[in-house]
Amino acid sequence: MTNSNTSHLPTAQEKITQQKKGQKKPKSNPLSQQKKTALCARSAAAIAISKVLKQEQSLNTLFDELTPKIPADDIPLFKALCFGVTRYSFSLMETADQYLAKPIRNKDKDIYALLLIGIYQLHFLSIPDYAAIDSCVAASKKLNKLWARGFLNGTLRQFQKQPNFIESTNADHPNWLVGKIKKHWPQAADQIFQANNQEPPLCVRVNQQKSSREEFNKLLETQHIAFQNGKHSSDAVYILDKSSPLMTIDAFFEGNFSVQDEAAQLAATQFDLKSHQSVLDACAAPGGKTCHLLEKEPTLNLLAIDQDESRLKRIEQNLERLNLRAKVVCADASNLESFWDGQPFDHILCDVPCSATGVIRRHPDIKHLRKSSDIPVLAERQLAILESLWGCLAESGTLIYTTCSLLKDENCKVIEAFLTNTPDARIESMDLSFDHGVKTPIGIQFFPVNNSHDGFYFAKLIKEPSADNKKPSADNKKPSENKEPSA
Repeated sequence: MTNSNTSHLPTAQEKITQQKKGQKKPKSNPLSQQKKTALCARSAAAIAISKVLKQEQSLNTLFDELTPKIPADDIPLFKALCFGVTRYSFSLMETADQYLAKPIRNKDKDIYALLLIGIYQLHFLSIPDYAAIDSCVAASKKLNKLWARGFLNGTLRQFQKQPNFIESTNADHPNWLVGKIKKHWPQAADQIFQANNQEPPLCVRVNQQKSSREEFNKLLETQHIAFQNGKHSSDAVYILDKSSPLMTIDAFFEGNFSVQDEAAQLAATQFDLKSHQSVLDACAAPGGKTCHLLEKEPTLNLLAIDQDESRLKRIEQNLERLNLRAKVVCADASNLESFWDGQPFDHILCDVPCSATGVIRRHPDIKHLRKSSDIPVLAERQLAILESLWGCLAESGTLIYTTCSLLKDENCKVIEAFLTNTPDARIESMDLSFDHGVKTPIGIQFFPVNNSHDGFYFAKLIKEPSADNKKPSADNKKPSENKEPSA
């Protein structure tokens, strides 16, 4: 929305008058000039990418902010450019910098982003060279930076005539993350980096309350939508043509399926759900796992909590579309008083906030937004949530701990620390299959795989009954009163 203090744009005559008086020109702010200048796909992408490079905002937040300001037909290209450039940003920046006489000023980061977009179009996309260059030059006008037209035209034509694309030596990942993954998973590191730089597959979860997977397959065939069934989740179907009108068919609005990665679909399958059991889904937004639990057992008394109030609406929307019922509360999972009524839960799904390093292919801006210093802070938070939730789990209850992280700091090390300090917690093995991953004594680590599941971590914990409630075994019966004590 335009700020009332900046809504008046100076006329050309006023600019001249200001310059004569020695006044500075008003700062150009493309986002505040929506009414005066409509954005195009490339100018909007330049704004978004520049903010990611400056570590100011995530792409998801920027998509919500910018898509209303560009023509509807431009939205797919806008998002594709944002994802593509951030995915290969390190290579693109190294390539661009060799053509610059001096670094571009930070306030002109949007022009630098336009340069990256131009090189990305010339190197990766099948569009004519002249269109790749001219579209970026034209976009600079939408950003009210006419001075940049000559700079962009000259630099991009130089790359066109003398292309020297430099592939990043760190596999288009930040150095700190490369070091972590190579240390934790040396044998799998190269495959992880390669998978992180690919476009993610589109996987959906069939709602078995409405349709079997076989029936859903037949529906896709009638719609001429190419698909392949998942190998690890019995509910998973991969849509091979992501441009298909999948989200517009009646079956989506009728709740027959939802979009969810195949690895994430496995979380709900690890509980032995019974009718009318009490279940807590902690850190539940956007609600995919909440709904999957209810699809598995609709009679559950399920409480879904999340600390981010703005994301609770997504849970409620998913529940409504799928015709499911759950109590949704804004609460901090590390603070029982914010949501718990004192009645223990039979099962708890603890999908904690994490670095999201296992889903970088879906959120390539993580490469710039996440920092090494975030990891110990996240690990401390994860342990605090786990310790808190343990207090509201019933004896013999099950807690599934999950993250979409690849880092041991957030996964097995958190579980190890928890088990060390929690005598009534027992780790239980899990029978899960994967295309690429590692089964460890403390949980299962999935790695991202091309055309298959994301990176994900699972650990299954059982709460042992208290000593008073344990059934006596042959080994712990009281000795007979007539039996002499051993020496």
